[in-house]
Order: sequence, then C-alpha cells, then structure tokens
Amino acid sequence: MNTAINVHFFTKLSDIISDWAALYQAAPQSQFSSPQWHKVVLAFLAQKQITKRTHQLVYFKASAHIKTSEQLAIGFFYIKTILKKQTLVFGHLAGPSDYYNFVVNHAATAEFLKNTIMQIAVAHKCTNLQFAHIKQQSILFSALSMLPNFSCNSLKCVAIALPNSYAEQLQTRTKNAKQNLRTAHNRLLKSELKLDFTFLNQNNTDTIDFSELKAIYKQRNVHKKQPLHLKSILYKWVDYGFQKELDLFDLQQIKKTNFVLGIVRIDTKIAAYFFGLPFGDTIEINRVSINGAFSTFSPGIILLDEFIKNSFSNNFKYIDLTVGDEKYKYDLGGQTHTIFNCNCTL
Repeated sequence: MNTAINVHFFTKLSDIISDWAALYQAAPQSQFSSPQWHKVVLAFLAQKQITKRTHQLVYFKASAHIKTSEQLAIGFFYIKTILKKQTLVFGHLAGPSDYYNFVVNHAATAEFLKNTIMQIAVAHKCTNLQFAHIKQQSILFSALSMLPNFSCNSLKCVAIALPNSYAEQLQTRTKNAKQNLRTAHNRLLKSELKLDFTFLNQNNTDTIDFSELKAIYKQRNVHKKQPLHLKSILYKWVDYGFQKELDLFDLQQIKKTNFVLGIVRIDTKIAAYFFGLPFGDTIEINRVSINGAFSTFSPGIILLDEFIKNSFSNNFKYIDLTVGDEKYKYDLGGQTHTIFNCNCTL
C-alpha cells in the first residue's frame, strides 16, 4: 500500500526558507542545495528578462509518515511555458551551479522521492519533466531511475578523495604530474620570486578585492568561450536586458555565502585563485582561474597542491573539482564521477 504524501507548494522564498534552512542544517549536503546559494541563483535569474517570464518558479515541501518516522523533502522547480507547451524543470536556470538536488532528511527514500515527483507532475497537469546536473550517487537519481520513459545524458566531473596523509595522496599522482609540480617550484626558485598563499572565507569578505578576481577570470576565459550563432547572440543580449552578463563576484549575495577562497601570489601579484563552497568534510570548487602572465609557473596546480596539503589539518576529506574533465584535475590525483541531465515523460 502506498504511503500518503503531503505536498505543499509556495511561490515565495520567504514562505519556505525557514523550513528549508532547518532541514539543510539538520542534513547538510552540497551547498548548491542550500537556501544561501539559492539567493545567488535568484540574483542571476533576476537579470534574465525572457527566462524569468517563460519560467515560473515554484517551491515545494513534501512529507510522509512511516510508522514512527517522517520523510521530508524540500526543493524547487520551474514551470517552463513555450508556445503553450509546459515542462517541469528541476534545476538551476542561471549562475555557476554545478549540482541540483532536493534537500531531504535521513529517513527519505527513493520511493518517497519518486512518488513526490509524480504527485508534483499530477498537481500541475504536466507530463514532461527535465532534471539537470543530478549526481549519480544521489538518492534523487535513484528515484529518477524508477520513473517511466526515463532517459539521460552524462557529464564528467572530477574529485579528489583524500587518504590519511599528503604523502599518500601524492603517490596517487602520475610520475609526470609530480615532475611537473617540481619543475614549477624550481622555476620559481631560479627566478627568485616570492610565493605566498592565502586562504580566506566569509569572515574575510571586507578584505577581498572581488573586482580584481573577476578581471583575472574574464581575461583568462575569453579564449575559452564557444562561438555563438547570431540568433543565440541576439537572444542572449535581449534576455539580459541589453546589458552585460553579471559575474559571480558582482553579486552581494555571494558575500553572504559560506565559501573558501584560495589565492597564490607571485611577486605580490595574484597568479591564481580558486573559489569553493565547503560543507562538512567536503569542498566543491566551481572556479579556478590563473593570471596568464604567470602561466609558465603552473600557479593553479601549485595553489591546489598547497590546499591539498592544508586539507589534512582542516578536516577536508573530499575535494570536488566539479564539472569538467580538464587534465590538471587528474594531475592532482582526481577521479571521475558522473552527473546526469535527465528527461522523463509520464
């Protein structure tokens, strides 16, 4: 016999944020699922003039009682309406959000989440469902796998699982990777350049020059941008209200988010930095950027290597370098894990 599930819907974040924060605190997971990060997402979404009109944001809280325990889930989705055709979109529409998930308590099961999703679809009279950036090992992915007409495409991510010591972790890297790290340090010694590491967090916000970090990121990523067709360029220009797209570091909301910012300076100048979101013994790093003027010294590798050293005394056990399978991630001893973009027709 199916257990009755109560699902309540909300259109305002203020109506759900207290319950969301309490559940997240009791069962913390990826910060991409936190209410604090959701405010960052909303700030990005606010600038997209077309997207916010074609996608209606809905929050939900689902619960079910089984004997003496209660299963809980909180999340959000969008009702996408284009040419009168509706699709429920479970994912982040804007901003650098590498994972999506419901926030659940420890009692929640895949069966509970599957039935919750189906109940949401029935309530909104929608049979087309999309899910973006779902971790393979998550209970949500297990729930999606139980849905009818389920299909998905995979994306590679890379993470570093830390052993008991830095010496052990170093042995997970290839001979060439270790030699390249030594070469980078030797070049610095020969050049007689001073190397300085800084690791900052939310408490240091007032001391951080976010505009400088933004400039390094934009300069480094100009050549990485994929060419767009004229139609896509025009759509993007209109969607952003004929304004430039905001950067992560333009937002005040980012300063209210729990983060770790690692910076390496060479000769007093920023040579590389990373920005990551910690929770428990895990950090998810979703931006690594280097100053091209110092690329010969591999500053990104040097910085992340130093962070790995420090992680053993700072209780980090898992460094998730998130979406992308760039070579440097494997040079640091990373291993592939998978996320999925999924579709379902009920």
